[in-house]
Amino acid sequence: MFLFVEASGHPRDMGLDQGSMLAAAIREKVGRAGLPGRRSRLPSLAAFASGPVRGSASALGMIRHYPHLAERIDGLARGAGVPVDSIFALHAGTTALGAGDLENRPAVAIAALGLDDSPGATLARSLPGSADPGSTIVIRRSRPAVGFESVEVTLPWLVGALGGMNEAGLAACFVSGPSNDAVPTLRPSPILLVQESLQRFESVDASVDWACSRPVAGWGTLLLADANGARASVVFAAGERLAARITEGPVVAGHPERIVDALREAATGERVLDEKALCPPEDASHAGAWVRMIPTRRTLEFRRPIGPREELLIQV
Repeated sequence: MFLFVEASGHPRDMGLDQGSMLAAAIREKVGRAGLPGRRSRLPSLAAFASGPVRGSASALGMIRHYPHLAERIDGLARGAGVPVDSIFALHAGTTALGAGDLENRPAVAIAALGLDDSPGATLARSLPGSADPGSTIVIRRSRPAVGFESVEVTLPWLVGALGGMNEAGLAACFVSGPSNDAVPTLRPSPILLVQESLQRFESVDASVDWACSRPVAGWGTLLLADANGARASVVFAAGERLAARITEGPVVAGHPERIVDALREAATGERVLDEKALCPPEDASHAGAWVRMIPTRRTLEFRRPIGPREELLIQV
């Protein structure tokens, strides 16, 4: 199942729109995570950056370095009627892998040229487990008071995005990477860079510069593509990052490796986006979905091919 929401205005207003429309799903997620779900109705003079979670290093880093997204979290918590600390705690957990939620599921993403006869670059990301109980996909149209309008694939409680496309033709997505190290908690997750890039930039080069200068910590890959056919990847490993301009061939990120290899082979040989690799039939008990962004057409396509078929094509 997917839901469609619109969020517009200043950051807190955008968060309030999302929180109000998706309040039930947000409260359900907070409860499943074992976080406080009752919001105090008493007025408080405490600073926004104070509190058991907001005072932690990861939340303070988000408030300081990603103020628009932090304000959206405040608005989302108000709209859903839950403590803001609980929403900050959920965002801090997006660096964890294998926690069972869609944002942490092993996923793959591909950036390639000329797939399926589409002009220019194509960016696609798998959404495994999106049909599991409690995993609701949200298609969100963001209309910020300042910045580019965009359409994203996200989750009810997430102010960032798993992937998306803006009106200037910039596409971005993030997939987590495996790690045996302890989950970093001192800096925000690199997943925040998807929404930041979509709101701020129209080209891959500007997005890469931004991604390489912002404080984040985690494991995974940010893939970018724009309407001029430019593509790039930024690989994150704890506090380190490696940026590369993609000049030829498809680039596939994520895991498991068997799906990465299948996607790369199909894109290199037949020049197609392998839907069966993105949503393997043997995983039908955990039916997934995928999202594709085509910058030259300013389109985002969401598709669930297994089980109850769902399709959505949006022009940005």
